[in-house]
Amino acid sequence: MSNKGGPKRPTFAEIVAAVEATPPETLERSNVTPGRYSGTTLYDLEGHPLDETAGLPLQPEEIRAAVLAGARLVWDSCGCGGYCNNLIWPDPVALRREAGRSAPHFRRRDPARVELLTGAGGDVLLAAGGLRWGDLLH
Repeated sequence: MSNKGGPKRPTFAEIVAAVEATPPETLERSNVTPGRYSGTTLYDLEGHPLDETAGLPLQPEEIRAAVLAGARLVWDSCGCGGYCNNLIWPDPVALRREAGRSAPHFRRRDPARVELLTGAGGDVLLAAGGLRWGDLLH
């Protein structure tokens, strides 16, 4: 079918090439809610995607050191890993103040896991389950 006299329409190959040339972050942006999961990707509070592929599990003193070095923390109290999107982002100043006093601890009856995630906005600790830390996480 020809397009007589109208503007030239792009071919299917040209459309595919344009989509492939668009950075993935640009393609996903409309579905992003900062501080939440969108699909299978967690985004920090500024809307940067976090890389969970190297999600290294951390121990309490490592968590404390990471927070003192500037990492943010997001807590999923139910323990599902954040997929329910019931995420709590404690105030970073209060968190560093608490880290200056003590390390967090894991509750025995409520298993916890804390992983270090990386992103353009900096490191984020994803805490799931029974992590307790002063008055911030309980």
